[in-house]
Amino acid sequence: MEPDEDFHEAAELAALDNGYAAPIRGGFLEIDASDSFKLVTAINDPFAHMLTGDDKADALCRVYRALKPGGAVFLDVPNFLWILKNYRAPEPMRTSTADGTVTLRREHHIDFHSAVFTTIEHYELVRDGKSERTSKAHAYSMSTLPQIAFHVKQAGFVELETYGSWDARGVERIDGPRMMMSAIRS
Repeated sequence: MEPDEDFHEAAELAALDNGYAAPIRGGFLEIDASDSFKLVTAINDPFAHMLTGDDKADALCRVYRALKPGGAVFLDVPNFLWILKNYRAPEPMRTSTADGTVTLRREHHIDFHSAVFTTIEHYELVRDGKSERTSKAHAYSMSTLPQIAFHVKQAGFVELETYGSWDARGVERIDGPRMMMSAIRS
């Protein structure tokens, strides 16, 4: 599943080009399956886009129902406590492509009252002396591990395990920029 129109189109093309079924357009709140999957993964922040506690709870209940008994969920979200403690304004990034030069400039807006961290990405493609610009905003919930663990347990999951990085080969404390966790449907 992929809720973002642009990302869905790219995922659909990649899946079909590699012989896989096209992803469904939708996100956590559109999951409507029961006892269907052995694994549900949310890699590279999709769960962080659940901005309210009600949405997080609903999403995890939907995932729980969609999993077969004994199935697992794996969540990968930003660790905003670490990010805010180590915050630095992002530097622009430039790269050359066959079409020209692409510059990515990011700006961040932090709403502490709502615990929402918004990244606005500004892209500029310069080719043949002409500039094309586009922007895309991404809002993330600044959740903590205890908050997510609460929702995971409330949904009925057991055996919550945490991992501090993609290199983890066992359970680890979370003390870096990513929070990765798995849990099992009982």
